[in-house]
Amino acid sequence: MSFTKPAAGLAAILCSIGLMTADVTGAQAAEPEYVDGLPTQIVNGDFQTFGNDIVDMRRGGSRYLTYVDQDGMVMDQGLDGAWRKYADWDAAEFGWKSDDTARDHQGVVELQRHSTAQTGSNGNVWAEICAQSVDTYIYQDIATTPGAVYTWSLDHAARNEGTADSMQVMIGAPGRETPQQATRVASNDPTDKVGETGEAVTTHGTGQNDGWSTYEGVYVVPEGQTVTRFTFRAVTGSEGSASGAAGSEGNLIDNVGFTISWPLTYELNGGQGTIPNKEQ
Repeated sequence: MSFTKPAAGLAAILCSIGLMTADVTGAQAAEPEYVDGLPTQIVNGDFQTFGNDIVDMRRGGSRYLTYVDQDGMVMDQGLDGAWRKYADWDAAEFGWKSDDTARDHQGVVELQRHSTAQTGSNGNVWAEICAQSVDTYIYQDIATTPGAVYTWSLDHAARNEGTADSMQVMIGAPGRETPQQATRVASNDPTDKVGETGEAVTTHGTGQNDGWSTYEGVYVVPEGQTVTRFTFRAVTGSEGSASGAAGSEGNLIDNVGFTISWPLTYELNGGQGTIPNKEQ
């Protein structure tokens, strides 16, 4: 999917904390560099790396989706059936991790595409936050610059019609992530109004109907924090929505970005300072 993403909302956020923007650059504008083995931005934020090839390996059941575990084993016929190894698996290039399990498979991530896609498709692929279990999440650890301002963005959609899925973007030191304020900056569904802001990202449009909404936010890395975890946590989904628990079916995400996006100058404790950007 493709949106024109207005930057006015984020500019206002930065101005509110005393920071000014100079320019906006694309979240996935450059290949990530690595620091101490960690990337400096989200890897495979569009899930296209290996995505269609992995879904193509599914030979039974719902053939427009499947699971891949942390070792590159792909669910073939179904959960209780055989899983097959993806031959060119590279966990670092795939990028995504999870705390979800399926039988004896660890770190399971669910990939999906349009139900009409054929084998060999190069079309869009996305991920579902909870593959098999409720209250699970997918995440990446990023090498970050303490004191720097980062921007994040993502597309979010519900899985099933008639159910509004909700999630939180949680960012922080690993194990200490906190929910972030998210602003909806674009929408393909009339129910989801542009400009709404809150800690819960809620979308009514579905991925199968291209009813995605785009959300953006800003994160300032605390001093001393050189590793930042970017986590997606389901709040409600198709199962458990009546009780308010996170469902195991729902919350689709795509086009995730997390980068230093603005060169900034700011006042800190009476002195001058510069927040670096990826071009410095």
